[in-house]
Amino acid sequence: MNTFLRPSFACLASLLLSSALHAAAEAKWILNPPDLETTIWGSKGEDGAYSVHPTADGGCIVAGCTSATPKQGRDLAVSKLRADLSLDPAFGNGGTWSAGSTGTDQAIDAIEIRGKDGKPDGYLVVGYAEKGNGDFEGCGYHGGNDIVVARLTMEGKPDPAFGHNGIRMYGGSEDDQMIYHYSNFSEPGDRVVQTEGGFLVAGMTKSKNGDLKGIATVGWQESMDALIFKIDGHGEFVADFGDHGILRVGNKPCPNMGKRSPNDFIWSLKADAGGGFAGSGFHFGMGMPVAGGGMALSPGNNTGIGDNSSDSVSDHKMDGWLFRFDEHGKMRTSWGDHGIAYLGGSRQEKLYDSAATPDGGYVVCGRSASIDLEFTRTGKVDDFDEVLVKVGPDGKVDKSFGEHGVRFLGGALDQVSRVLMYQGDILALATSIAPRAELPLPPDYYQQVMVIRLSPKGEPLRYWSLGKEGEDWPVGMAIDAQGRVLIAGYHNGGKTHDSGEKKKAKGAGRGRDFMVMRFRPDLH
Repeated sequence: MNTFLRPSFACLASLLLSSALHAAAEAKWILNPPDLETTIWGSKGEDGAYSVHPTADGGCIVAGCTSATPKQGRDLAVSKLRADLSLDPAFGNGGTWSAGSTGTDQAIDAIEIRGKDGKPDGYLVVGYAEKGNGDFEGCGYHGGNDIVVARLTMEGKPDPAFGHNGIRMYGGSEDDQMIYHYSNFSEPGDRVVQTEGGFLVAGMTKSKNGDLKGIATVGWQESMDALIFKIDGHGEFVADFGDHGILRVGNKPCPNMGKRSPNDFIWSLKADAGGGFAGSGFHFGMGMPVAGGGMALSPGNNTGIGDNSSDSVSDHKMDGWLFRFDEHGKMRTSWGDHGIAYLGGSRQEKLYDSAATPDGGYVVCGRSASIDLEFTRTGKVDDFDEVLVKVGPDGKVDKSFGEHGVRFLGGALDQVSRVLMYQGDILALATSIAPRAELPLPPDYYQQVMVIRLSPKGEPLRYWSLGKEGEDWPVGMAIDAQGRVLIAGYHNGGKTHDSGEKKKAKGAGRGRDFMVMRFRPDLH
């Protein structure tokens, strides 16, 4: 027997660890790979995309906003792209459907609907509207911001069998919305999922009347709560989900809220392998009251270190959270801490998207300003770091991932906006505001799209920096049937790293435009 061919398990583990560390150290940075395709379109006003999803014909559907109509504010806008990433002239008006009021309105997500036969059967669009006039007249406006759902035909026309001429508004007299900051495209995530018997829509609500009248809250109701509701193909609530079709989830406020309201945000809604769903986001509370009179405590927000009165937002205390519920809108209380995984240090964690992993856990992404608890790290206290966190099948942080469960990826003021699984690895979509030392950029490359491929254990394998002169901001990411990554966001060719100002240069100067990118994130 040749013993040289049989290394010990300890030796093998050491070799594997050394190999992983070497791979991380040698991870390549690539600027605009040869197969990168980019398409940019828009009006003379402000445009941009929040989400992108592949369609059965090899193209994609993109949801966002446009301000093409003067003095009307932003409108919902949904564009259909063909397989070559050109606008589909058979959809809507020259490839785009739009609808709006005289207020600020935006489409945040749109998916291709599958019929009972598995074939495409139109599109479902979710967003919000500030007012109930214009295209939303008669659609059930309640006051404040309302959540808007529209169903479109395959030709991009409103489906008259849904709501009021294809559109319905949901909420109460206070704000019911999908995003918090209306203009900076910093709150990404999937907000609609097709499921058995209808669709789940995720957003936030402050309302206690209208559609929310008499609806019970899981946890604590105060200020803005996470909201998930289920509707059928005609826009009606599905009564056997949650409380009369609605799941409302909230945390109890911390003492000394300072400049912050005790808001609970859900930015992304995903189906999981267990037949249920997971919501991810962040919140400002101390935790959630649970059955029996106890509390599921959010660790970072309970340290008392974060200061919500500080002029620096990185000092403010906010924790990430991931919560799970079943197909009937009931919390999976046997998972994590009564159905919740709280993720945070003593300062700011803004977590956005999640991806289910093959082992039954989740990878959650965002940004962190903390340096303690689960987010212990070295570095300047004021730095925001791009961050990934691994949650195990039990709802606890998986310490075998990254650095004790967390992978910091650097980047002051940057964030990881989206995460998904790709060929067994992790694919992260990030912003890159400042040039990195690892990849010098050409002049006037103000901001880049960054895609990072990591091993299942959180070791970086490859970095791609995508974009051109000006500002490129990524928000949505998906994988098409050919294994290519689709990225949606906006491009502003009139903004440069040197000036930070909009300028008329190289055909730019009109503001933000829709942007879609596509490439294959291969390692060879």
